[in-house]
Amino acid sequence: MYYDLNVPWSPDSSELPRIAAFLHELGYNTIALTHTLEGQIPAKPINPIPTNPFPSLPFLRVLTRCTLILDDPSQMQKLGLLTPIYDIVAIRPTNEKLLLTTCSQLEHVDLISLDFGARLPFLLKYKVLGTAIARGLKFEVSYAGLATGDIAVRRNLIGNAVSLVRALRGAKGGGVVVSSEAKKAAAARAPMDVINIAGLWGYGGERGRNGIGGESRAVVVWAEMRRRSWRGVVDVVGLGEVPRVIEVVGGQKRKRNAEEEAAGKGPGNGGEKEEKGGKMQKQQEQRQGQEGKKKRKKGGGGVDSQDIPNT
Repeated sequence: MYYDLNVPWSPDSSELPRIAAFLHELGYNTIALTHTLEGQIPAKPINPIPTNPFPSLPFLRVLTRCTLILDDPSQMQKLGLLTPIYDIVAIRPTNEKLLLTTCSQLEHVDLISLDFGARLPFLLKYKVLGTAIARGLKFEVSYAGLATGDIAVRRNLIGNAVSLVRALRGAKGGGVVVSSEAKKAAAARAPMDVINIAGLWGYGGERGRNGIGGESRAVVVWAEMRRRSWRGVVDVVGLGEVPRVIEVVGGQKRKRNAEEEAAGKGPGNGGEKEEKGGKMQKQQEQRQGQEGKKKRKKGGGGVDSQDIPNT
C-alpha cells in the first residue's frame, strides 16, 4: 500500500477531485487531505473537511489532517483540541526553540513537517531530531516544490532534505515520510518516481519505498492508537488470578490466599486477634494449674495424683 499524507485542501478548489483521482490511478490507496491552520487555535475548533469528499472513489481511503504553523508557544496549550476531530495532526515549527520543544516535549503530535522549500533558520541535528524519532514521531519531506519553476525552491528542498537524511543516519535510515503536497494533478508522481526523487537526497531504494509505505503507515497507526488511548498506553488487566498474600509469623513465611481472608482467617478480618487470644488463654490455664499445685502442697502435704508415676 502506498500513502500520500499531504494533499492540500481548500473549500473552493476545483482541482482537488482531479488530484485525488490521479493519485488513486497512480496506485495510492490512502491519502490525507490537509487543512493548514495559522494563528491561535479556536476554543471549539471545527474540521471543515467533509466526511466523504470523493463519492466516486469508494476504494480510496481519505483521511483528514491538520497542519499547525507553530510560531508562538501559546499555541501549544490547545493542541489537544485538534486530536478528536482530525485523523493526523502535524506541526510546522518556524524556529529552533519551537522545533526543540516539538521534538522533546510536545504531545498530541503525529508528524513534524518542515518547510523545506525555504531556507531553514536553524541546523538539523541528530541530538534534537533523534529525540522525536525515539518518541515515535516522523519527519515529512514534500516533493511538490521540485515541480515548480523556482530554482531557489528546488535548491532549498534538495539541500534541506539531504541535511535531514544525514542527521537521521543514527536512526538507521528511518523516520522520514515522503508526500506530495501537490496543489495540481500535474505535480503528483507515481510511487516509483517518488522513490527515484527520494534518491536525490540519499533516501532512495528500500528507504524511499518505506517513505511512501511503511513509515507513512506507521504515522496513521500511531495517530489512531493515540486517539483511542491515553498517551498511547494500553493497560493489560489480569483476570481469573487469585492474589497471594505473604505473611511473616515467628520469622517464617506463610502464604495465604484471598479466600482465607474472606473466610475470616486473614489479618484483615480479625484472624490475628483470634490467634493471639488462643495463646493468652493457654498461658493463663498453665499459670492456674501451677498455682493449684502449690496450694495443695502447702495445705495438706498430700501427693498430687499427677505426681504419682504410672506402674
